[in-house]
Amino acid sequence: MHKLKQIFTFIAPYLKPYWGRLLAGLFFGVLFGVSNGLVLWATKLLLDRLDPQTVDAVVGANAQVAGNWFTGTAATIQTNVLSVLDPWLPRMGDELTWMQIIGGLLIFPLLVGFRGSTKFLGAYCLAWVSERVINDLRVAVFRNLSRLSIRFFNKSTTGDLITRINGDALLLQTCLSSGVGHLVAEPVAVISVFTGLCLIDWQLTMSILVLFPICVVPIIFFGRKA
Repeated sequence: MHKLKQIFTFIAPYLKPYWGRLLAGLFFGVLFGVSNGLVLWATKLLLDRLDPQTVDAVVGANAQVAGNWFTGTAATIQTNVLSVLDPWLPRMGDELTWMQIIGGLLIFPLLVGFRGSTKFLGAYCLAWVSERVINDLRVAVFRNLSRLSIRFFNKSTTGDLITRINGDALLLQTCLSSGVGHLVAEPVAVISVFTGLCLIDWQLTMSILVLFPICVVPIIFFGRKA
């Protein structure tokens, strides 16, 4: 963590001219993480609408747990969203309309398209920033090298100089283009999926969460052995 802080402290001055594109990339990364939970929620929503008994059971369960702040707030948000989506999604037992046909056919392609486009835009913005930052950094390195004395070049080997200019810069570029995006998108994706699972069945989700460390400990233990 300390090394990561040192890297970003070093590269922060080179990022200043490109803050707008960097924030755009991080924003699209957050949207990509949220889209994972949306796909999960939409799948459960569509399956519930094809089974009216399940819908009635969910509504009754939401009414019973309305006293819980998290569940009550989630149920309120879900009700408001459903009031907007209701004309566009098919329901078992209701007469099928053109709006429901279009909505039922397009809900998952739209979500997948949204997920893919946010991932692409986030990766593009971060790659754009990393290319220009590394270019500015290399220009600064060459400018500093041109000011050094002949004695420095006599002591330094060509391989060391090439490694510093190309190899280290390439690693830094990979860190910016991929590492920063994953650092933002993956935690949001975990939170989004966890929230979606809680909305579906919070008791089952909590029971899985209790068992999760039991599965992780052996992986960490044997991973260190390897």
